[in-house]
Amino acid sequence: MADDELYNQTYNELKTYIIANSIYLPTVLKDAPLQLNISPLVTMSRPESTFADENLHKGEQKFNVTFEINIYVKTKEINGQTISKNIIAKELRGLVDEVMFNQYGMNRITDRPIPNLDDDVLRIFLRYTCLFDKDKAIIYRK
Repeated sequence: MADDELYNQTYNELKTYIIANSIYLPTVLKDAPLQLNISPLVTMSRPESTFADENLHKGEQKFNVTFEINIYVKTKEINGQTISKNIIAKELRGLVDEVMFNQYGMNRITDRPIPNLDDDVLRIFLRYTCLFDKDKAIIYRK
């Protein structure tokens, strides 16, 4: 399995899971859109991949892979109730974690808010990492 396949598979699984399980109707995209007024929004960038190891015959190659996910949220009104951006972000962070940590077995190495130009938008930055055996298509928690 190549890096692109791992990225596409992980992205599709993440998107399907978040849309099916979130009550806040988020948009899930591979990269930040040109239209910035979408909320809630979850983006997943193409992973960074660096060589980690191989056997003596140059086979069984393993790579360190890092996925970056951003969550952008504004306070939202649903059925006349105002829902805090913090509550929405917490739910989305949990759904991302269920896929990346629990299902794929990656480690979350970053989970922090990032200052945003628009103070009405809460931005959460998540980074997950794993060791990926390209030949066996196995993800190892690092």
